Amino acid sequence: GHSGTRPARTPTFGLKINPPKEWLPTMTTILQIEDNQANRILVERVLTPHGLQLIQADTGEMGIQLAIERLPDLILIDIGLPDYDGHTVLSLLQQIPDLAHVPFVAITAWPADIAREMCERYGYDGCITKPIDVKTFPALIKDFLQLKKDGLSWPDFGT
Repeated sequence: GHSGTRPARTPTFGLKINPPKEWLPTMTTILQIEDNQANRILVERVLTPHGLQLIQADTGEMGIQLAIERLPDLILIDIGLPDYDGHTVLSLLQQIPDLAHVPFVAITAWPADIAREMCERYGYDGCITKPIDVKTFPALIKDFLQLKKDGLSWPDFGT
């Protein structure tokens, strides 16, 4: 054996190697708090091609923890979570100073008119009704991100 000889080091920056996304500070992150796996997969599939990085939680508790750790640019909250309902999650998130600029967008299977009224009452920044329209969803998310940056509130909740 060749004792003492190290295997040749492969160069760290080969042409094919992409740096991990964490290295790209411009990456916009979206936290999705949603217990339905099919919905998580759908949202990730629809948003990832638009340069949005998805962080996903399947319980309200995990969602709150990830929100504090990662400070995402936008948070999508499913209103029917197994542990906390979406409004409890929202009220806890609203108490975190670091998230003051972050839009909180409800995703709900309720009829649009009821959903909008509930979202306004609870203080969500936006409301998206299921089933998600994959054609308009990315543009809707970008609108929510932009409007919050501009410090505007919007009356129609994107529906």
